[in-house]
Amino acid sequence: MIHMPRTSHKTVILAPFLAVFACALCACPAVAHEPIPTINLLENPLPVRESASENADNPPVDPAGFAMAQSKSSKDGKKKPADSSAGKDSKAPPKDAPAAQPSSEWVLVLGTFTEDAHDQAARTMLDNLRQIAPEVARGSRVHVGSKGSMVVYGHYADREDKNAKDDQERLKKVMFQNQPLFKRVIISRIDSRTMDTQYDPHDLLSVRQKYPKVDPLYTVDIAIWDDFSAGKMSYDDIRKKAVAYCEQLRAQGVEAYFYHDDENKRSTVTVGVFDRRAINETSRLFSPEVEAVMKKFPARLVNGEPLYEFKDKYHQKEKGVKPQPPKLSLVPEL
Repeated sequence: MIHMPRTSHKTVILAPFLAVFACALCACPAVAHEPIPTINLLENPLPVRESASENADNPPVDPAGFAMAQSKSSKDGKKKPADSSAGKDSKAPPKDAPAAQPSSEWVLVLGTFTEDAHDQAARTMLDNLRQIAPEVARGSRVHVGSKGSMVVYGHYADREDKNAKDDQERLKKVMFQNQPLFKRVIISRIDSRTMDTQYDPHDLLSVRQKYPKVDPLYTVDIAIWDDFSAGKMSYDDIRKKAVAYCEQLRAQGVEAYFYHDDENKRSTVTVGVFDRRAINETSRLFSPEVEAVMKKFPARLVNGEPLYEFKDKYHQKEKGVKPQPPKLSLVPEL
């Protein structure tokens, strides 16, 4: 599962069963890279593949007691890649690169909507709550995302927050016309960043914002930073190291992006943006553009050091180890 590397400058060897979640940076590599060709398969993106999904967990109830009908509708599709030319004028990063503050929080979800007018449906539910259960409405708000909207309640530190558990039990007991008002009350982490957020152009989410309907949307994961619960690196330090490495690559002409995973407190640096042509539909091989990135960055970094894995898990001593290559990953959703 998760490899727990030491923050030293020694080679890291990963057992076969630990290869999946490698992470993190203790120091930004100082090795210079020659500029790689501009990598952007999205100049003429292929058509989006649409799919349908259902809406709310708790259909909003109107003052007359009639549940608003649930509906099905098309998903909005994926989001966007950042401008591939953004790195061209990048300057070398400052010694201590700034890191944006974490932008997520834990809430109680009272209703979800994914139909075309999902934001209006969520606001209608909140309006109805103001008449039916004003004490609940006072602590509720609408959270709008690219593919749906939610009516959420409260602000909590984490999933185990005692206030969240107390509020969850209290909301489950709210009645309307002798029935529970909410079918489900779920504690969930939401990202406060949305399609309307102004992103750093090197933030991977700016890619999603630019290409909201490209599905799938890929990038190549070349490095990851994580403390692995060792207590030696704060999340702020992790974020700064990822941003610094991204800016270092940008200064060298590489189309690099950083991504901060607030829930798992880890940060990633990736290179390039690709649509589904990144993988040949017949051979299942990577496109030449993806191969170019993997050739330029042959070893995935964990806390600034190459991550190694056994060549053969059944013949570990005989076959030895090899650097874990970068991986083609989906750009996160907004």
